[in-house]
Amino acid sequence: MEWLRSTKGVSRSDNGGNAPAPTARTVLEYTPDQADQARSLAAMMGLPASALKAGAAQAQPPASMTLTLGADFIKPGIPIGAATVPDGVQKTEADNTACVG
Repeated sequence: MEWLRSTKGVSRSDNGGNAPAPTARTVLEYTPDQADQARSLAAMMGLPASALKAGAAQAQPPASMTLTLGADFIKPGIPIGAATVPDGVQKTEADNTACVG
């Protein structure tokens, strides 16, 4: 939540508490009239389209989206399912000007 506020400027975010049980997959639940906001939040968080779950009914104000973080979640802004570099593999950052040879 702090990351959304301080890094992304999302002022209306709140921690509603823990999920009732651990889950394997991250899910963002929203109502049809929140689709644009849900896509924006998913992009910020690095969520794939498969993490979005639209409800059937329109929201009654003040409706909230519900983001449940699953075991697949690494951290905000890191895409779910992103490849990780195995231990022991040398990495070179894009802004590194060292020669590779």
